[in-house]
Amino acid sequence: MKQSDEKRILGLLASLGVGPEALDEPSLLVDALRRAHRQISFYRETVLHYMEESARLEQENERMACRLAWLEEAVRRLELRPEGVRED
Repeated sequence: MKQSDEKRILGLLASLGVGPEALDEPSLLVDALRRAHRQISFYRETVLHYMEESARLEQENERMACRLAWLEEAVRRLELRPEGVRED
C-alpha cells in the first residue's frame, strides 16, 4: 500500500472517530459506520425539514405581499376619493 493511500485511509478512519486499530478490529469500524449513518440520516432529515419550512414561509411571504398590495391600493383609492363620497 502506498503511503498516500495509507494516509487517506487513516484520515477516513479519524473522520469516523476511530484510530488505526479499527483496521484490525472490524467491530469498531462497523460501529463507527453505523454512527456516521445515523448522523447523516439526522442531518438529511433536518435539511429536508428546513427546506419544507422555507418553502412554506416563501408561500406565506407571497400571500402577505398580495395582501399588502391590496391594502396599498385601497389606501390610494381612499386618498384620491373626494371628501364625503362613499364607495358602496
